[in-house]
Amino acid sequence: MSWATFAADEERLADFVRERLDGRVAYLATVAPSGAPRVHPVRR
Repeated sequence: MSWATFAADEERLADFVRERLDGRVAYLATVAPSGAPRVHPVRR
């Protein structure tokens, strides 16, 4: 899903995220199919 699609579908949540991430770096943690952790920097 693209950010544009998400923001169109969930406007209030997208606004909240924009306010929190504006000019900052955050980290998105996921788990690989093997069970290993993955950490992805996210910047907006």
